Amino acid sequence: MLYAATYAIFYHRGKQDAVLTLLEREYERFRTMLENLQGKKELGLKAIFYDSIFQDILQSNADIQRRKMELERTSVSQAALIEIGKMVEAALEAEKRRYREEILAHLRPLALQTVENKLIGEKMLLNAAFLVAASEEERFDQKVNDISESFGKKIKFKYVGTLPPYNFARLSLSLSVSKEG
Repeated sequence: MLYAATYAIFYHRGKQDAVLTLLEREYERFRTMLENLQGKKELGLKAIFYDSIFQDILQSNADIQRRKMELERTSVSQAALIEIGKMVEAALEAEKRRYREEILAHLRPLALQTVENKLIGEKMLLNAAFLVAASEEERFDQKVNDISESFGKKIKFKYVGTLPPYNFARLSLSLSVSKEG
């Protein structure tokens, strides 16, 4: 017997009774979760800075420019290069945080729930899933388009939908199976 669950598949050869017992025991939780997701869709949005972000940081950050000019007048050590690298990294993190908060401030009011997923790569600033009522999907789409137009020169957006609400269908269950048999 094989059952699919979010991010997991469990199978117990010869233990179908244990799986059925679990489903019977947790029926109300499954039903409630599924009812809560009825009429809702998951929409995914990733936002990634273009490579030009590094040049933008170097040109707009006075502290980095000052330190870079100091180094040009003296011999460049590995420690100094590491220091500038850390300054650029800190500035990049600040930019990511600033843009992420601004994007989410526009989208969260249109979503019932939001899940921020792990960022992948140094230029990704947002990897989020939004649970949206089906009736609000068009408004949400338009808002994403507006945001994309506003930030399109700095940020590339990857918008995915409509998806089943995987990020919002979560139940923590345990299947107690004796070691006998």
